Amino acid sequence: MNYVDNIRNAVKTLANEAIEFSLLKPAFVGTVQSIGGDENDGDANLCTIQPLDTSRTPVSNISLVSDSNANPLFTPAIGSTVSVSMYDSTSGFICGYGAVKSAAIAGEQHGGMVIAANIVAKLNAIENLLNAFFILFNTHTHSYLNVVTPAVTLVPNSIEGATFNPTTVSEIENIVVKHGTGQVDNTALGIALAAAQEKVDIAKANLKAIKNSLDTATFNFDNTTDSVAKASYKTQTDSLNPILFQKQQIYNAAQAELDAINNQ
Repeated sequence: MNYVDNIRNAVKTLANEAIEFSLLKPAFVGTVQSIGGDENDGDANLCTIQPLDTSRTPVSNISLVSDSNANPLFTPAIGSTVSVSMYDSTSGFICGYGAVKSAAIAGEQHGGMVIAANIVAKLNAIENLLNAFFILFNTHTHSYLNVVTPAVTLVPNSIEGATFNPTTVSEIENIVVKHGTGQVDNTALGIALAAAQEKVDIAKANLKAIKNSLDTATFNFDNTTDSVAKASYKTQTDSLNPILFQKQQIYNAAQAELDAINNQ
């Protein structure tokens, strides 16, 4: 290979690199290597992405958002897969996220969102303490000496209507914007699965019992010639049919709940 061929191949390689990150191919998929820019600029909104084609070099001038005022701001997890849209051959922005480490909605001035369960527990503790105090106060009595009629008289003191209704999640939860730990709670999932399976087993047993009763009543109806007995069995089958339908609906709902949990 001569000097000219070397130059030709080098130019071809550079051209292929440029095409890969040009408007001819504006997006690629890669893995997040780092977040926070390089040692020189330290831009917290820049990250380095390694294309899935590991023969390619990492691209370090990738922004977390398409615009400095973009909202919300998602920070991807290191090692997660993202889609990148390129502005030009050297810079671009993340346009699709895999695993997200954190999210900021309309800035970060107010800190993290309230964890409803935690604040409800705190408020309930205060409310229970105050309610206990009101009960003690309302049942407590002071004694004093009646100087007109010398005798100890009990004087009740009460705070009428002074009770607190326990705070519930629905009172403080924003159901439009939700957040979590980013991790699957396998313990909670296991408990939910066990409970759902128990419901299915109970519903199945109840359904089977009604079916057996209906089958017995139907068999007796079909195989008796006594008119009184036949009328009795007819009444039984008529009353068991709607119960069977109800038990079937309950079983179907329990099975659907179990299937939904299994698919999580």
